[in-house]
Amino acid sequence: MYFDPADVDDALGIRNPKRMSVQDNEVRFDNYSYYQFAGKDGKSHTVLSMGGSLSQGIFGSFGKSVFDKEAEDYADFWDSLAKGSNYGLEQKYSQKEIRSKLEEAGIKNGFFTVSVGNRSQTYYLSQNKDVNALYSKEAYDKYYNMLTSGKAFHLDKFQPGQTVTIGGKDYVLNENKGIDIEYGAEVY
Repeated sequence: MYFDPADVDDALGIRNPKRMSVQDNEVRFDNYSYYQFAGKDGKSHTVLSMGGSLSQGIFGSFGKSVFDKEAEDYADFWDSLAKGSNYGLEQKYSQKEIRSKLEEAGIKNGFFTVSVGNRSQTYYLSQNKDVNALYSKEAYDKYYNMLTSGKAFHLDKFQPGQTVTIGGKDYVLNENKGIDIEYGAEVY
C-alpha cells in the first residue's frame, strides 16, 4: 500500500496548524495535529504531535524536506517533559535556559503540566536560582512531606521553636520538628 506523505500532512492539518497555548498552567499538544511556533529569528516552524510524541513531522521523517533543527529542538524539549525525562533536558540546557523557555511559553511559578497526546507529566517550577528549575510532582511531594512531618529536621541540632529558612522564607519548627508551609509554596 502506498501513501503520499503530503496527503497525510494535509489530513493532519499542516496548512492550518494550531498554536501551543497554556491554560491553567498546562501545555497541551493534541494527538494528530500540527503546531506552529515562531523561532528565535521570527521564522515560522511546525511540529507534529502524533502517537503521544512530538517530531518535526511526516516530511521530516521521510527526508522530503530540509531538516529543521529549531523545530526538532522545540519538539524534543516539550516531548522530554511529557515523557517525564527532565534529566535529559538538564544535560542540554542550563537551568536559566529551561526557566526562560517555560516563561516564554507562559508557564507560571509552581506546578505545571505538559501533555502530548495521552502522555502527561506534572512538574514544580522553582524560582530559586540556586537550585534546579524543575522537579517532578512526586519529588516535590516527597520533600514537602519530609518538611511538614519533621523528617527533614530529625537531627539533634534542630529543636522545636527553632527558625529555619526554606525557599527564602523563615519558618518555625513545630513540636514534631516539622514546618507549617502551604502546599505549592517554594520549598527549594
